[in-house]
Amino acid sequence: MGLLIADGYTLDGLLPDRPGLHGEVRFKYRPALPERVLEFLKADTNTPARDIANTVKLLVEHLVSWDEDAPLDGTSLRRVPQPALVPLANHVTGYRGTEWCGREKHGS
Repeated sequence: MGLLIADGYTLDGLLPDRPGLHGEVRFKYRPALPERVLEFLKADTNTPARDIANTVKLLVEHLVSWDEDAPLDGTSLRRVPQPALVPLANHVTGYRGTEWCGREKHGS
């Protein structure tokens, strides 16, 4: 990958096994462009329901596939434990391997 994100470009992602929470999850995603990342981070999510809805919307837009035995849609993503939603969104926004940048005000 060069500096520019090509249209249709996908990356492989991995959530490692977290005993008691979930097994290993492999997925493919399209990285979010900077404008979408900032839109996500600066969204008015002053309630937990809005915060989850904002995260699920981002993931529905950018996840291409996963190895779960469920459709990759908003209904399924709302059933993903919150500690797993954060790393999924971190992959999409480019913050994987870092803290949940910009989300500290929400206690996540």
